[in-house]
Amino acid sequence: MDYGLACLQRTTMTSRAWASHGFQAADDVRTQSALDMMQRPHARIRDLLPFVPELRSMPASTLERLATEAAYMPHLRRQAADIEAFERDEALPLPAPGEDATAAAALMRDQALEVVLRKSARYSVASPLLIGALLAGLSPASAEHAQLTRFGEEVGIAFQLRDDVLGVVGDPATTGKPAGDDLREGKRTVLVAHLLDAAGDEPEVGTFFAERFGHDDLREDEVERIRVLARESGAVDAVEARIAEGAQRARAALDGVRSQVPADAYAALEAFIESTTARTF
Repeated sequence: MDYGLACLQRTTMTSRAWASHGFQAADDVRTQSALDMMQRPHARIRDLLPFVPELRSMPASTLERLATEAAYMPHLRRQAADIEAFERDEALPLPAPGEDATAAAALMRDQALEVVLRKSARYSVASPLLIGALLAGLSPASAEHAQLTRFGEEVGIAFQLRDDVLGVVGDPATTGKPAGDDLREGKRTVLVAHLLDAAGDEPEVGTFFAERFGHDDLREDEVERIRVLARESGAVDAVEARIAEGAQRARAALDGVRSQVPADAYAALEAFIESTTARTF
């Protein structure tokens, strides 16, 4: 498969030359490869065989796999990069003794949002959505593609932030998991960053992060106290506000493709925003 992709990559022509052969070449790129052509809407690998003779001897089944991998390579590469970054950044450091808790909280919040963008927003929502759109013929260079990307990322971020809130202050009878599991596991979430920001005003919070955060033997009374502080400190309200902003931005992005999406699909995507961001489980 790598050989076939390499053959497609090294076969290049000017955009005008590709267009003269009936391919949808980008107007703003002087030279493009056969691999670029495979990433255009409705591309067929058999149309490229006259220009990439090395592929002619390949079995039809291999060509089919090659076509699929070539078409979705940008998404697969981005997913791989996102996974690598997530694995690298998921263990975000807590502030060291004497370190400015506010500055550390701001850094953790930014890093946690980046992890959410890569893990939940792109990998779990935006990329699958865009692959479906590409299969339906949407051009990666279109304005609609950009709007759907924004929609998927905003919904994915809001979804994960809702999950983070439920992981600390959710009702176990509704969520189906014990309250405070995220605290026992030591998850560095946006909610935890906001809680950490309160450490300067709430010494109890600072003590908790220094001594008990990430310990699987957290007592129920310790968890309950942090749940109360998460609400009283404004940490939950701050995350709720970000969820609401994300849902609103997702609606705005979706509105930008209203004329290009069938009514039933639009309604399903609109309902998806509500079901993922306002859930209680």
